[in-house]
Amino acid sequence: MALESSITGGDAVQQCSILTLMAHVKWRGGDSATALVFGRDAQRLAYQTTNLLEASRASTVIALALIFLGDYAGSITQLHNARELLRVCGMGDSDSDLHNAIAQARVHLHKSEYAEARAIHTQLLQDSANTPGAPSRGYALLNIAMVDVAIDAGRDIVEKSLQMANKIFAEAEYIFAMAYSDLISADLDIAEGKTALAEAHFQKCLRLSWGKDIEAVMYCLERLADVTRRPFNFPAKMRWTMVYLCQGHKLRDKLAFYKALLSIGELFINEDEARAHTLFIVALEGFTFMDVHRSRAQCMLQLGDVAKGKGETTKAAEFWGTARPLFERSLQMKDVAAIDMRLGTLEQDHQKSG
Repeated sequence: MALESSITGGDAVQQCSILTLMAHVKWRGGDSATALVFGRDAQRLAYQTTNLLEASRASTVIALALIFLGDYAGSITQLHNARELLRVCGMGDSDSDLHNAIAQARVHLHKSEYAEARAIHTQLLQDSANTPGAPSRGYALLNIAMVDVAIDAGRDIVEKSLQMANKIFAEAEYIFAMAYSDLISADLDIAEGKTALAEAHFQKCLRLSWGKDIEAVMYCLERLADVTRRPFNFPAKMRWTMVYLCQGHKLRDKLAFYKALLSIGELFINEDEARAHTLFIVALEGFTFMDVHRSRAQCMLQLGDVAKGKGETTKAAEFWGTARPLFERSLQMKDVAAIDMRLGTLEQDHQKSG
């Protein structure tokens, strides 16, 4: 309360700084809603007093709060504002701008806007060309590799980035960062059908990271809960999916929560179609609010399959037709081909019946 009471007693600059600090404290404590209130108050006061640097800091904490609340579009706008204000202040190459750029790329990755995420990290690499051993370059390479796995760019391309990143981390003695490189390599194994090998690695990493590195924990759980890679053991997959769901709920991580619901729906599709349909609808609403292209498309693909199974071909075509540009937007060309095959089959059936 002493911190809050000091707001009314200080000058405008001090008030802005305190409000921004309080927003950060609330955000780190998991109270993003309150952080958002403090952040917006700080931003409003900063603009009123033309304190552009403090306005940039307020925009950053607002963006961080919005990310946790699932408002990705709003967070990108705030991060863009924060970076523009830093440039006006002559701090376009500062650590603050670097952190904002990384956060911006992360949001694009959450939204499955892979081209935008990759472009930001590529630019960060170019901007740091004069410091080839900087750990930030290693992280940029890791993130580029993560994107390349997501868009199925191929093992050679991904491993080249990982090798360059590992060289930087080894020289800087960032041994813990090399563990993330191993996780991305496991992603490659999954893409190539080596599911058992990859899942064993994710489980090992999960045991080592639990209670220590929440980012690594959620990374592993998301993949252990992924039911798109077959074959899999149903009881084990259900267990991991429920753990992922509970962790998403506990951390108020909306993206993880709705991804877990989608996975549960996919598990139930052959056992309880009505329940699966409900889960797909709920997940779709969440992904639509967050504007997550790939996951929205996955829900619509499943809903189209359910409709097709009921003989509701018009509805199926609508779902698949809506999913197609979302898969294109997220560079999922294999899924685009799968949609085209479904729509083509519907057209052939229609012509035969006509």
